[in-house]
Amino acid sequence: MQHKITPKEYNRILEGLQPIIVSLESLSAWVDRENAFEMDTTLSAECKDATFVQGGENVVVIASYRCRVRKGRKVILKIDATYRVEFSSEEPFSDEFFDTYKESSLQLLLWPFFRELVYDITSKMYIPPLVLPFQ
Repeated sequence: MQHKITPKEYNRILEGLQPIIVSLESLSAWVDRENAFEMDTTLSAECKDATFVQGGENVVVIASYRCRVRKGRKVILKIDATYRVEFSSEEPFSDEFFDTYKESSLQLLLWPFFRELVYDITSKMYIPPLVLPFQ
């Protein structure tokens, strides 16, 4: 059984964590232009994966996001983005801390970047700009 981090421990580590830089590592976007203006579609957007690497006082987090728009079973829009976040940290990350961090605080940090990217990319594709929920 995996041990969970206590809220007190989580907050203590979080207080010593400062983002240094957020950068876009990779981006891929595709649209089915023939069906891009369909009204009866479904949207899904999520963080696919997040990992971390500890290196001295710095921690690097890599997080991948995915957005899909479907018409029935057919995908008509794909956007994939991977972000790199470098943090200074007063304490080493633990797996238990990161399991909680990637589900909460990391999403608060990176979701606005992905949300803005999706809006910007879709407008540049010359299709109606897609606005993701605040999450």
